[in-house]
Amino acid sequence: MPIAQQIADAISQANIKNLDEISQTVWKAFGAGQITDTDADRLAGAVEARRAAYQAGGSSRQSRGAERRPRASKSPDRARSIARRRSIAMSGAVPSPLACYFTVGELAVLSLIAQQVKRRGFCDWPMDRLAACAGVCRSTARNALREAQARGLVTVEERRRSYTRSDTNIVRIISPEWRTWLRLGGGCKKIPTTHNHFQNSASKRPVDSPNTPSNMTTRCGSIRHGRRSNE
Repeated sequence: MPIAQQIADAISQANIKNLDEISQTVWKAFGAGQITDTDADRLAGAVEARRAAYQAGGSSRQSRGAERRPRASKSPDRARSIARRRSIAMSGAVPSPLACYFTVGELAVLSLIAQQVKRRGFCDWPMDRLAACAGVCRSTARNALREAQARGLVTVEERRRSYTRSDTNIVRIISPEWRTWLRLGGGCKKIPTTHNHFQNSASKRPVDSPNTPSNMTTRCGSIRHGRRSNE
């Protein structure tokens, strides 16, 4: 059975205490490449729908307290998470004068935010998704945003709601240096595609000029043939 279907079955049978753990499982599976982006969004929506159903039915105060204290997430493949974290951090999405203030894990989180800001103008990813895709824990993701906000690099807009789960925060980059860096293509450079062997061999093949020996022989033969016909 596909892992997306397994998670969907777990969501349909989960109680409110297990929804946070399942949500972390969704984004860890997405970060590990086990499910697609479409499946991750669909499963995340199913988790929120399940949570809203419990809250509408009147969950107890104790379950609400457990909901606000999610369990610490652990990567299923630590080596792969470390490699992904370093690769994202070294993508160049954060200029070096600013990157020196952050750790590798925090830099990976900020690089993901920068990519979303360059693409959409803001980043509204949930904290679990940022942490999973960057290969870090939730605490590192929160520390990265807190430090960037303290240094005046980003703004974090909280979207709180009464009597229901709040929406994800909206992060925007306000640092002029960082915005200029992204506008000039920092961290989002396209890799030039290479042609295949047959295209290269065809492009390097020399073209016969009018004065090559083969063409001159052909032309001489045609001239002689024309003289004989005239005689």
